[in-house]
Amino acid sequence: MSVRAGLIQKLLATTAVTDLVGQAVFPFGGVPPGEELHSLMPAYWAPQDGVRYVTVQRIGDRGEHHHGGRVDQAFTAWQINAWAPHPSVQDAIDTAIRDTLDAFEGSLGAVAGCVVHKSSELDIFAAPEGGAEDADHGTAFTFAVTFPRAAA
Repeated sequence: MSVRAGLIQKLLATTAVTDLVGQAVFPFGGVPPGEELHSLMPAYWAPQDGVRYVTVQRIGDRGEHHHGGRVDQAFTAWQINAWAPHPSVQDAIDTAIRDTLDAFEGSLGAVAGCVVHKSSELDIFAAPEGGAEDADHGTAFTFAVTFPRAAA
C-alpha cells in the first residue's frame, strides 16, 4: 500500500472525518459523479445539505543528500483538498483533518515510520456558473510526509 492509500485509509478510519464526509475521500481526480457521490455521504445527509468530499494527491518529493551521499529518508508533499457547501461545515472538516494528520507518527498503510506535519493551509472557493449562492468552500492543505526509504 502506498502513502497515498495510507493517507486515505487514515482519514476514512477517523470518525470525526467520516461523520462529516461519509466515505467520500478519494485520490485526486477520482471523485465520482452525482448519485454515486451522494451514496457515499454520511447517514444523516440529505440532498439539500450539498456534497462534501476530500481529495488526496502527491504534489512533490525530493531527495535529500549530504556530503556522505544519499540520506535514507524520503520527503514527500501531499495536497489534501476538502470541499463543503457551507463555511461552518468546511471549518468542521478542516479541524477533523488537522487533528487527524498534523504531527501524526506511525504507519500509513504498509509504509512504516511515517511522520506527518502540516506545512500550509489555503482557503479555496469554487463558484459555479449559476452564481455564488451555490459555491463550494474549500481548504487546500499541504502536508509533508517523511519515512525511511526502505519502507516505500
